[in-house]
Amino acid sequence: MPAIPRRTRSDALQNRARLLEVAAQVFAGQGLDTAPAAIAKRAGVIASGVNPFADSHALLTGAVGALLDAGARDGSLRTDVAPDDVLLLMGGLAYSAQHGTEEQARRLIGLCLDALTKKLAS
Repeated sequence: MPAIPRRTRSDALQNRARLLEVAAQVFAGQGLDTAPAAIAKRAGVIASGVNPFADSHALLTGAVGALLDAGARDGSLRTDVAPDDVLLLMGGLAYSAQHGTEEQARRLIGLCLDALTKKLAS
């Protein structure tokens, strides 16, 4: 007999949302080296049960995904962009910042933002 999928408890969904919110803030402010356990502590989430984020990459992907979902819901971002697409773009931007000129990096940031935003009818 196939297993019946369990619904996720509402407190688990709230904890996940809180983790993603804090992760986005921490990654933006302190960089990507912050440990998931430190983010969970800052979010006030007590580890119990299964951790939905196995490592920093999973947590970062989840945070980017939450931001993309929010932008898609409010109509400001495209709906056909995956979190890993954004992470690859960010990697390219980091490379250009280290190996290109400041002007080139600014142009590339503008191109990436244009690529992610939903074009509104004029």
